[in-house]
Amino acid sequence: MKALKIITSLFLTLFIVSCSNDDDNDPKGYFPTRIEKTDFTNANFNRIYDFEYNAQNQIALISIVSPDGGNVTFEHIYTNGLLTQILATGAGTSDTVSHEFVYTASGILSSYIINDNGSINTYAISYNASTNAYTLTDEGENYTVDFHENNAIDQYILPVGTIDIQSNFGSNGVFQHVDAQIGTHLLLGLFNGVDFYFFNSYEVESVSFDGDVWTVNNTRDSNNRINVVNYLQGDTNVRELQITYQQRNL
Repeated sequence: MKALKIITSLFLTLFIVSCSNDDDNDPKGYFPTRIEKTDFTNANFNRIYDFEYNAQNQIALISIVSPDGGNVTFEHIYTNGLLTQILATGAGTSDTVSHEFVYTASGILSSYIINDNGSINTYAISYNASTNAYTLTDEGENYTVDFHENNAIDQYILPVGTIDIQSNFGSNGVFQHVDAQIGTHLLLGLFNGVDFYFFNSYEVESVSFDGDVWTVNNTRDSNNRINVVNYLQGDTNVRELQITYQQRNL
């Protein structure tokens, strides 16, 4: 009996070690958990962006803190892998504004519904399969999120002009392992994408808007992660992002 206990103990030890080794061998990737923005043109535009993720490595929460201490949060809710709702706290006339995303049976976004304290606005979304672009129409004006064929952002097209993003598809970006979905781009990317590195899986090289070109300088750490981003307008450093990461199982 004593020998059996010893054998059992050895087996359990080996099993625990084996499981531990398996966990260590799981593929891992780096996910941004904080982006600190310094705006050299106006300190009031400085921001701290914090990110949390769910078990599927999708964005679960984005928190934004401004210099005056104001805090806005965007809770992301998913259904069958698709982003179906974002609850925005501190970003509307009520405590929480609901942003709902409705899809076709094939998973294409078809409408966007905003409920702000009972005031409901529904926006139709059209999808161009040949260009992989989604367009929201509001009072006759179009807002388009134009994806590259590999789901990196090519353009945000606004009524006032087009934001063009040039990426290096041979080099990983800040959001290399993150599935940033169309709803996040519509709510946060269209007007503040530059602060979020455009949720891009690839390295951004330049950004242009209405003839104004910003060169993007990416600095990498010893783990080949982009940890500092500088946006240059000519020779002037106008904005800097400092990025902190967390390692997670893929």
